[in-house]
Amino acid sequence: MSAMIFCRACGKEVARTARSCPACGAPVSHKRYKDKTAAAILAFFGGSLGLHRFYLGQWWGIFYPLFCCTGIPAFIAFIEFIVFLACNRENWDAKYNDGQTGDFSDSIVWVVVGVVLSILLAVAFLIIIPIMAAIALPAYQDYTGRSLTTPAYSAASAAAASVGSYYQQHNAIPTDIATAGYTAPLPQGVESITVDQENGSLTVSFNKAPLLGKTLELVPTADAQGAITWACSSSDIRKNQLPVSCRQ
Repeated sequence: MSAMIFCRACGKEVARTARSCPACGAPVSHKRYKDKTAAAILAFFGGSLGLHRFYLGQWWGIFYPLFCCTGIPAFIAFIEFIVFLACNRENWDAKYNDGQTGDFSDSIVWVVVGVVLSILLAVAFLIIIPIMAAIALPAYQDYTGRSLTTPAYSAASAAAASVGSYYQQHNAIPTDIATAGYTAPLPQGVESITVDQENGSLTVSFNKAPLLGKTLELVPTADAQGAITWACSSSDIRKNQLPVSCRQ
C-alpha cells in the first residue's frame, strides 16, 4: 500500500499517517480505501444482498436484500460488476475515494468476509427453501382442497335431502338429483353428483386440482322410524382436505 496520499485541499502528496497537510494545513482524511476490484467481487458474489453497496458506504444498499427474491437486484449487481471492472482507476478514486489512491490489499478482509457470507447465505437458502416448501405445499393443497370440498359437501347435503324426500314419497330411488328435485348449479370444481341406484348413496366427482378425479360420498342410513341420515366419507381425499363433518 502506498505510504503517500493526496491532500484533498491542495493536491500535494502527504504521508498517509499525517493528521494535516504540511503545505496548506488542511486535515488529512483517513477514510477506508474502496478498491474497485473488491467492489466488483462483492457485486458478483453478494450483489443480490447489496454487499458491494455497503462496502462503498451507500446506505441504500438495503434495498437489494429487500427485493432479492425478485431477481432484479442480482441482475443489477451483475451489470454493476461489469461497470466496476471497466471503470478507469483514476475515475474510480475520484468518485469513491476523494482522489486518494490505494490497492487491493486495503480491502481484502472485506472481500473475504463478503464472499464467505454470500456462500453461507446461499447454503442456508438451499437448505431452508426445500424445508419451507415441504411444509407449505401440503398446507396449501389442504387449503385448496377444503375450498372445493366444503361447498361441494353443502351442495351434496342439499341434494341428499331432496333424494331422501323423494324416496319417502315414492318409495323408490330417483335416477338422478334433478329427478329428486335438486336443480341448483353445481359448485366450482364439482363435475357431477350422481345417485347410486342400489343403495341411494350420492357420489360427488371433482374436476379441478388438487382433487381432480377424486370423489366424496354421502351414504344414507334409515332408522326404525324411517328417518334418513347421511354419512360423509372419501376413499381418496386426504382427511385434512375434507370438511369437518366428513372427518369422522
